[in-house]
Amino acid sequence: MRACAHALDLLEEMGEKGSRMMRSDVGCGAALAAGAELFFRVRRVTKTANILVEDANGARVAKFARTHLAPGEMENITLPAALLARATPPLTVRIEEVQA
Repeated sequence: MRACAHALDLLEEMGEKGSRMMRSDVGCGAALAAGAELFFRVRRVTKTANILVEDANGARVAKFARTHLAPGEMENITLPAALLARATPPLTVRIEEVQA
């Protein structure tokens, strides 16, 4: 969290001192410091499933339960900056079907 706070301080300074083009980059940087929003589609219909996010060490970073996944629907998950700071890159997103 300290790193995110430091990044936001630097972005604020860049926004105040920078050009119009740099201000656009500052907005993107601030959005990334807040976390990451992922959008994706699945390949087939799945009834009950978990969306798992794991880091390079295989540690679970996040788990999102879903009752229905379909290829025609865009899935969306948000990973807060606090979770991203603790994870070892790269991250892997996978679907785990829950057996009834």
